[in-house]
Amino acid sequence: DHPGVTRITPTPLPLEPLPFGTCLAYGLTWVPLRRRLLDLLGGSRDVAILIGRPSISAISALREVPHVWSGYDAMDDYPEFYTGRARRLCIDVEHTIAQSVEAVVTTSSRLWDKFAGFDSKRLLLRNGFTMEGLPLTSPASTDRPLVFGYVGCISRWFDWSMVTALAQRLPDAQVRIVGPIHGRLPRLPPNVDLHPPCSHVRSITHLRDFSVGLIPFLETALTKAVDPI
Repeated sequence: DHPGVTRITPTPLPLEPLPFGTCLAYGLTWVPLRRRLLDLLGGSRDVAILIGRPSISAISALREVPHVWSGYDAMDDYPEFYTGRARRLCIDVEHTIAQSVEAVVTTSSRLWDKFAGFDSKRLLLRNGFTMEGLPLTSPASTDRPLVFGYVGCISRWFDWSMVTALAQRLPDAQVRIVGPIHGRLPRLPPNVDLHPPCSHVRSITHLRDFSVGLIPFLETALTKAVDPI
């Protein structure tokens, strides 16, 4: 938190992008959130809206909160997180948002191409990192085993078969996986070491221990839109 910044955290409800869920999300999430936002703004129209994820609340904010500027920060190919009807609904919601805002910010070349129909408003702004926060590099030590490491989210796009094959091929090395795991785990070799989600500071400590960094992603439409740091 920062001085002068008011954080409002709506109660998350797993309703979108299901067809009936959008109506419930409007009434249960957006209506009380709109009331708090309008009270906070106190009638001011000097407002900018930046959307970080497509949702019914985002569309409602664009329609119901007076503002002078709006943008959509397309950090991922969000519809690819879903399947079937939910995916189609997410595509519609995202398209409505892109049509309504003044700027669409994309983080990768793939997302830049995806929003080619909005050429006058799309911007390419790749992910960044404060490099001075990284540990200093040092010569590899022969006194400790190799550590292959990954820090990030783990879900259906994660290539467990590659991780398993690497661990089996190099049984004296450690394969360290750090982050939240969504879904069932396969049977893993004993030298695959799983760690829970951690703070930014702790992630730097993990990086310092890695001999080799991994991005073990399957090649899908979702991962092709990712611009890893």
